[in-house]
Amino acid sequence: MKLLPQSFTSFKMNSVFIRIFFSIVGLVLTSVLIIAYISYLNSTNMMISEVKSNNMLVLGQAKESIDNEVKSIENSAMQASLDRRLTRALYISHEDSYYEAEVYRDIITYLNSIKANDDYIANLWVYYNKADIVLGSEGKYDSKLFFSNVCKYYTDIDWEKISREYSGFRSAGKQEVEYNYTRMPVIMFMKSLPVNELSPKGTLVVNLNEQFFYKEMGGNKEGNVVINYIVDSHKNIVFTNAKSFQEKDQKLARSVLDSTVAGMDSAEGTFDIKFGGKPFTVQYIKSEANDWRYISVTPTWYISRKVIGIRNVTIWVALISMILSMILAYLLVKRLYRPINDILNYISIIGNKTPDKQKTGDKDELKFINRIISYVYNENESLRESFHKSHPILREKFLNDITNGSVKQERYREIGSDIGIDMPFPLFQVIVFEIDEHASEALKRHGKQNLNFVPVMDEIAIEALNGNARCYSVQKDESTLVSVINAEERFYESEGINEYLKKVRDYFKSNHDLTLTIGVGKHYSSMEECLMSFIEALHALKYKIVKGQNTVIYIDEVRNIAGNIFEYSIEREKQLVTILKSGDIMAANQILLQIFTDNLDKRLVTPELINNLFNALVGTAIRSIYEMQATIKKIFGEELDIYAEMTAKSVVEEKKSYTYFIFKSIAIYASDRKHNQNTKVYEKIRTFVAENYNKELSLDKVAEVVGLSPSYLSFIFKETSGVNFVDFINEYRLEKARELLTTTSMTVAQVAESVGYMNANSFSKTFKKYIGVAPGQFREM
Repeated sequence: MKLLPQSFTSFKMNSVFIRIFFSIVGLVLTSVLIIAYISYLNSTNMMISEVKSNNMLVLGQAKESIDNEVKSIENSAMQASLDRRLTRALYISHEDSYYEAEVYRDIITYLNSIKANDDYIANLWVYYNKADIVLGSEGKYDSKLFFSNVCKYYTDIDWEKISREYSGFRSAGKQEVEYNYTRMPVIMFMKSLPVNELSPKGTLVVNLNEQFFYKEMGGNKEGNVVINYIVDSHKNIVFTNAKSFQEKDQKLARSVLDSTVAGMDSAEGTFDIKFGGKPFTVQYIKSEANDWRYISVTPTWYISRKVIGIRNVTIWVALISMILSMILAYLLVKRLYRPINDILNYISIIGNKTPDKQKTGDKDELKFINRIISYVYNENESLRESFHKSHPILREKFLNDITNGSVKQERYREIGSDIGIDMPFPLFQVIVFEIDEHASEALKRHGKQNLNFVPVMDEIAIEALNGNARCYSVQKDESTLVSVINAEERFYESEGINEYLKKVRDYFKSNHDLTLTIGVGKHYSSMEECLMSFIEALHALKYKIVKGQNTVIYIDEVRNIAGNIFEYSIEREKQLVTILKSGDIMAANQILLQIFTDNLDKRLVTPELINNLFNALVGTAIRSIYEMQATIKKIFGEELDIYAEMTAKSVVEEKKSYTYFIFKSIAIYASDRKHNQNTKVYEKIRTFVAENYNKELSLDKVAEVVGLSPSYLSFIFKETSGVNFVDFINEYRLEKARELLTTTSMTVAQVAESVGYMNANSFSKTFKKYIGVAPGQFREM
């Protein structure tokens, strides 16, 4: 307490301390009393308001989490519906399903990957109408077995009717299901397949674990008095945490819900009602992912009962605050007044002309404030320097945000000029430059894959556009660049964009020996629509497979190309499989040429059609291999994923060449195998004839010995040896007869009998026919 007396004795201004002290004490005491009084009067409303705010926040968070999960499932369902393996399986019949084990394994693996990536998916499966089977994340099942033993629904569901009616992605509500002998509540979602046909060929079903909804809707928190619901547009309850409350509270909350749900028309809202003489608050938010509404029912009368306790606590807090405010006010004022007192003492010393000089210590408040100001100034300069160094990174991020559609015009006005981006014109357009594959490989071979082409692109834009437009570029990766064009309408009328594209292509060709394929999106009237232009440019680049590399592809050229259905009938596929199995390379090539002519030369095509056609041809090749009971390794000498190899080919000509290679390899294998089999049969016949030539021999008898039909044996014998079977037997017997005629004294009749002829007359005629002379004349020669 030395500060106060010293001030009184030294200066008349010591009353400042007193005024500050009592002002702070009075202010604190007055504030505490007012707050306590207001708190006592309005505590109920404040608590209810806080509960409402928290409930709406919880609902909003739950809506966002559940909506995101539903959207994630919908996206997974859409990706699955577009998967070529899953789509292909829709057209496999029950009889053919036994030959498509590999396809089914791929689909099961794919479904399992979807489930593994989402902890809340209880199970998912696909029902195929044509094959009458179910493919789940754990295996393939007969449909009746699946629904009766593997995945048993306790709700009466007409799966046959569901599988025949087209449906987009939708919720089927809460279901009770026993999956792998474990019974659980789930929220079921389904989608008809395929996406581009109104007559479904199958149904994708995803069951979401109800525990996810308990987690997000606060169903397991102790002391929770809020009953939450999820209700669809038909007023069906999809989920509720009401079962954790007493039965009478459940019934009361349900009655409140039924009386208010019809009026929930806006995006969100709050109802304060009385039901059964008790006040309730009903709050809701509509889902952005489907037709659900997230609803909470709060018994506000329960909150009011707790206000009495709050009032008592408030009184005690007010009393304690009075005491503490006096202590803290003194300490605070003493601390605040000390530097003033030091200054006054120093002034007093100077005024008395005392020769001793007082040195100010490091803890002097004025110096401390001065150091703070210096520190803030230095930090500000450091931030300016850091901003200048990070300018290119900020510019790149900003341009990426523009192409992603996340920059609004207002945000551009705030920071665009600060990072050197000036876009004063009304139209916006995105162009994507893709370094062609062979050129990209050349970059890697010469160690140039990390080159930054953005500065030179900006220089080219300044030169080519002549101030009629603005162009800013960003490098997405080592082989992709994106330019954002900002221009007036007259710029496009003069085709100024073509000059820019020409100079860019010339630069890359002459300086780096690189070629570019360029996708050009449409121009739009707002910066937010740059995302649409970017998507269009990427879509145009997909047509590189059609138009080839080193081309400029405008979205307007390819937007109206429709259709992905190709001409490749089952009969033609069977014909091609038969020809491959026969080993006829020429005939196989002729059919392939006709298929390519019908599908690729006579009409405009889309990348989807090209990929579907060549995948179908790969499927034909695999079918041929399986029907020959061969393997890919036997035919190609190594294990190949020919689907992946075909997908890796980026242009049509590469895909054609690879298709010819596949079918030629299969035909050569079939031809070689056929030749080897025929040779074995021929050798077996020669051995049998050598052992039995002196007996009665016929085509039927030999065919029975080798296990072939007489006609087929005659065909392969002629094809292998070059002579027919009868001539071979006669020539073999006559060769033996000539040896006997030359080396023995046997009569002609004896020789005839020894080599298998029935009589000498028949032997003599045959001998003269083949040798040219009678047996007796031959012996005399």
